[in-house]
Amino acid sequence: MEHNTRTPLMKPEWLATIHRMRKHPDAPRWNIEIGDRLTAEDLAYAKSFGETLAADRARPASSPTDDIVAWIEERRERVPYFARVLDGIDARRDFGAIPRMTRRDLQRNLDSIVPPDEPLDRLIVNPTAGTTGEPILAPNHPRAIGCYDPLIQFCLRRHGVRARYDHTVIAAIQACFQKSTIVYTAVHSFLDGAGFAKINLDPSAWPRPDSAARYVRDMAPVFISGDPIAFMEMLRLGVEYRPQALLSCALALTGDLRARLESAYGCPVVDFYSLNETGPLAYSSPERPGCFHVLPHDIHLEICDDAGLPVPDGAVGEICMTGGRNPFLPLLRYRTGDTGRFVSRNGTAGDPSPLIELCDCRMPVLFSTPDGRSINPIDIARIIRSHPVESFQCVQASDLAVTVRLPRASGAHFGEEISRRIADLFGGTVAVRHTALVVHSEEKIIPFIKE
Repeated sequence: MEHNTRTPLMKPEWLATIHRMRKHPDAPRWNIEIGDRLTAEDLAYAKSFGETLAADRARPASSPTDDIVAWIEERRERVPYFARVLDGIDARRDFGAIPRMTRRDLQRNLDSIVPPDEPLDRLIVNPTAGTTGEPILAPNHPRAIGCYDPLIQFCLRRHGVRARYDHTVIAAIQACFQKSTIVYTAVHSFLDGAGFAKINLDPSAWPRPDSAARYVRDMAPVFISGDPIAFMEMLRLGVEYRPQALLSCALALTGDLRARLESAYGCPVVDFYSLNETGPLAYSSPERPGCFHVLPHDIHLEICDDAGLPVPDGAVGEICMTGGRNPFLPLLRYRTGDTGRFVSRNGTAGDPSPLIELCDCRMPVLFSTPDGRSINPIDIARIIRSHPVESFQCVQASDLAVTVRLPRASGAHFGEEISRRIADLFGGTVAVRHTALVVHSEEKIIPFIKE
């Protein structure tokens, strides 16, 4: 019954897949149970979304499509935030005059952005890890999350991976490298019961030192996903299993690490440009390495200057996004905080969707302890996120001392406790202090710096 609640479309034969993943002798210490929560209607929606995604690729125009304008107008009367910022504005004619939505809006004005007539019975809250320095609680819907599967499968096919999925197959393992995170197994209805496991490569999560490598090998997933920090740990651990692809997300993937991964695993490395609050926005082009195709067909992506006006193609500006399929979080000219430029409006022979180059994205940073251990900044962000802190910055100096910069009010109330908990994370081996964070206007916060 519990599986049917978490996975409404569960079939009896899928339970064997979950049992295979959960009961393996080298399985990690699972700490939560999760399902995709997709109904038959949700699954039909995701399949239709995938079909349209594959068919509707050419979107060279710099102005919003009719579908995007209709999407905006439909929310003008439903969403208080839209009604306020669109007052007196023709969304088609004056799109560039619409004020841009920011992370601060999601932090402070979420009650005016979530449509008040949207039923909340299927609400899922995905808190960000704070990798931008401004953690938020992002509301989401199972149907929107279910569309990740067709988005991922499209990208894999573009990189030559055409796998067959059913309950006998482990579709993916998501690898993390953190002190603490949720680890679980699931089956995906969109992939006819194929298995999925999220694992943590931290040694404390496993029964034996070599369990992680054996578990990945025995599960034999079609692809492995993770951020660059997790992939660096896979290389260090000597995980030798060769999937059909690696899918990198969350942080910028350097050319050097891509080359090391391709050499070690002999498979394509697909880089995803994705934010927790937006979902996937772009994927690395197999024809133009270092460039990204705009991925979803139901978004409008623009590159803006400081005044919020679109810049000429080829010029660098801030990436802003409108649209999507998350009914709880309609994003209108949302400022991602990342910069980029349009390289080609007509894409490549393999995909005519526009190409962008990312210019200033979140780079992977690992903090260090005197004994040579690595600390993932996500673990620091999780500590900070457990307090009502709007923004932060964490800096590790060359002598390994850590400074946590917090807004003055947050620092006064929570600075000592946050500093103590971060010091505990480092095992008491480094000095940790807190100080005031001063942010000027909409200045981008670099959350983690290692000097």
